[in-house]
Amino acid sequence: MKVARLHMKHIEQLMSTVKNDLNLKVVFLVRDPRGIYSSRKAMDWCVNTPCIDVQNLCNEMRVDLKVFRRLKQSNPNQFNLIKYEDLSSNPERETRILFKQLQIPYTKTVQRFLETHTSEKIHSNDVDNPYSTKRNSRVTAFQWRNRLNITEINQIQNLCEDVLFELNYDNSTTLLNNRIKL
Repeated sequence: MKVARLHMKHIEQLMSTVKNDLNLKVVFLVRDPRGIYSSRKAMDWCVNTPCIDVQNLCNEMRVDLKVFRRLKQSNPNQFNLIKYEDLSSNPERETRILFKQLQIPYTKTVQRFLETHTSEKIHSNDVDNPYSTKRNSRVTAFQWRNRLNITEINQIQNLCEDVLFELNYDNSTTLLNNRIKL
């Protein structure tokens, strides 16, 4: 089962209510807060709500990371963290690694799905739809570098400095140079 956009505190509540004998695995997909902000900024429903507030975003990420660390420490084999940017930059390799950790077979069907949903050959109708599951993932992950201005980037980097550090995201000015590959 896949559940998206669920905070780790809800996972913790779920874990406390389910039986220990369940073979429950949690994949905590994290993203650079600059990318999250850029994505949210493009969504009409997020404008003028707490979801667009950078301080709120950083605080949510802090809490999620704290709960994840606690859960992973007590259940190391049940919890995996993967960075969206890593998965997006090399979907096949990262999916193979993740599936191995989760003991899920990596099949031709999975490979085909990745090829049709993450490559450069995506139809423009899919690219323009913000809810589409098809994207050129290598481009999408780092679009914030073109979409955000320096003031927004600095604000996020200042307010989320500890989050960026913990997740090992670079917050240097080299990120603004699109000729430098990340």
